[in-house]
Amino acid sequence: MKNGKIALPLYKILYSVCFIVILSVIRGITMTGEIGIAMDPNISLLAAIFCADALECEYREKRWEVFCLFPKKSRMKTVRQRFLFQFGYLWILALAGYWLFYWQRPIQNGISDLYLYGIFFLASGASIFFWGTLSMTIVNLTKKLLPGIGITVFVWILVNSKGGADILGNLSVFAFDFRDIMKTDDYGWLAGKAAAAAIGAVLLIRPAVVRRKG
Repeated sequence: MKNGKIALPLYKILYSVCFIVILSVIRGITMTGEIGIAMDPNISLLAAIFCADALECEYREKRWEVFCLFPKKSRMKTVRQRFLFQFGYLWILALAGYWLFYWQRPIQNGISDLYLYGIFFLASGASIFFWGTLSMTIVNLTKKLLPGIGITVFVWILVNSKGGADILGNLSVFAFDFRDIMKTDDYGWLAGKAAAAAIGAVLLIRPAVVRRKG
């Protein structure tokens, strides 16, 4: 539970909840099929910022020297636990925030709400997992919070662009957002989400736990 408290301080819970609420207000949609498209890239960006400091907080809170006294396996386990707390929280928040868009009274586009929610369940989990682990890893390697987040956001912009979609195709983590929302038999986007989840798993199995100098 100690790692849970460190991973989920009150200020992070407050700003993440505000982010989701504000998103549901300012991001206009017309049809129910657009809710997942509106949320997926934005919760990815939130995850990149939210999960970046799973290890960095030790340095910021002046605990780094003590943290370094623990065996490397223990340090990696601690970082993994903190990330998983953050991942679980963000996934639950995304799944709850999905329904906030219904205040806009979107048009039912002939596809079951449960089906749309089900595919968003899969897509959002993969997105949060990938962007969270990527951000955490880059911050750990660069040893700086803001530059690490900046690099991750730059990658996010590239992948989320039209050029990124054209180059990566269904292997893009955002292929879900470029699919035809009027079809229920388009599952090509699953390849991108599966690839993202696999990369995230590799990054999490052995999270970069670097020793700072000085």
